[in-house]
Amino acid sequence: MVVLDQVVDPRNLGACIRSAAAAQATALILPRARTARSSATARQVARGGAEVIPIVEVANLVRALERLKELGLWVMGLSEQAPLTLWECDLTVPTAWVLGGEHRGLRRLVGEHCDQLVRIPTSETLASLNVASAASIALFESSRQRRASKPLQPPATQSSASPS
Repeated sequence: MVVLDQVVDPRNLGACIRSAAAAQATALILPRARTARSSATARQVARGGAEVIPIVEVANLVRALERLKELGLWVMGLSEQAPLTLWECDLTVPTAWVLGGEHRGLRRLVGEHCDQLVRIPTSETLASLNVASAASIALFESSRQRRASKPLQPPATQSSASPS
């Protein structure tokens, strides 16, 4: 699950939608106010992702986070000030990633309603990433950890073909 807090650039929204769809997220949640809309520009950047992943608009993002917790999701916020890094977290549990807007990041109240705040380790010269890049990294790290926690399956065999 992906939750976006005040992402105002439709290109960033589109890139987040595309990454969420590619990582097989369940849905993308947006507040109704102070956010980019799923416009023609966002859909063009999403390149088909907007047709694959449900986009849910909510009146109150904090209430939506509380509902996600009730449904059993671990609510993880990305913040460049967080002491814990993404690599130090167990992301094998159902997770809702909360990402803040381009200029201010997560709003204080939204951040306070996350179960955990984590950061993506970056160089000292550049402390933060574009919201769409951060969403991709978080989503695919979750996916990687879930795959790694499952036993490997043997490759499928071709029953009708014989080796040449």
